Amino acid sequence: MGTDGAYYEAEAAMTKKYPYSWFVPTEKELAEVDIEQLQDLLALTLDERLRRHEGARQLVLKLKEAGRKHYGFDPATVTQTANRAG
Repeated sequence: MGTDGAYYEAEAAMTKKYPYSWFVPTEKELAEVDIEQLQDLLALTLDERLRRHEGARQLVLKLKEAGRKHYGFDPATVTQTANRAG
């Protein structure tokens, strides 16, 4: 990635995709691959992968519901508008 601007393009894409994210990976973090984690994931059976996926899906649904209860609406559906002060 170096000085050709690819890192900044990737950072801009991440920021656009996740505008409320407090974490944008550094160039080094984008380049690193955790081989041990990949091996662990590849060792899982299909049933284990499906169980993990379903657990993660249920967590996301519960978090979304908690957000709706807390805010009174789904914050993910709100579009940002320009501040029209003045």
